[in-house]
Amino acid sequence: MSESVNIGRTIARERRRAGVTQEALAAHLGVSKAAVSKWELGQSFPDVSLLPRIAAYFSLTLDELFGWRDELTEAESAALYAEVYALGEKDLSAARERLRAIAAEHYSDASLLLMLASLLTVWADGMATPFAPAGERDGVPDAGGLADEALALLDRVLEVTTDPSALFLAQQQKATT
Repeated sequence: MSESVNIGRTIARERRRAGVTQEALAAHLGVSKAAVSKWELGQSFPDVSLLPRIAAYFSLTLDELFGWRDELTEAESAALYAEVYALGEKDLSAARERLRAIAAEHYSDASLLLMLASLLTVWADGMATPFAPAGERDGVPDAGGLADEALALLDRVLEVTTDPSALFLAQQQKATT
C-alpha cells in the first residue's frame, strides 16, 4: 500500500474520535466489518464509489480523507530541497529523478516548485557541486534539458499562484534561466 495515501489511518482516527465501531461504520456503508478493518490496517482501500460517503460520514473533504495537502510547510519544503540538493552532489541523475517525483507529487505548491526550479537552474549552469573549485566541477551534459525543466516548473508556478512575491520571483527566475 502507498505510504502517501492515509485513508485507512484517517478512517480509524475519525471513527474513534466519533465513538463509532467498525460494525456501525460498515453497516452505514453497506460493507463488512472485515472490509473496514482491512482499510484501517492498510491492507486494502475502500471502493472509490464509497469515498464521498465515507468523507461525508465524518464531515471531511476528500482531501482530508486522503490526508492530502496542496502545500507543504516551509520546513517540509526545505527538507525536500535539502534532500535533493545533497543527492545532487553525489548523483545528479538520481537527484534529477527525485526532483521530478517531488514536483509531480506537489504540482500545486508554488513555493516548492520555485525552489526546485532554482536547483535545476543551478545544475544547468554547471554548478552541481557549487562549493568545489571551478576547475573541478563536472560539465553538465544536458544543461539545456535542465533549463527546460526549470522553465516548465516556473510556468507552472505562474499558472497556480496568486501570491505577488511568488509571481515576481517566478518571472525573475524565468528571465534569468
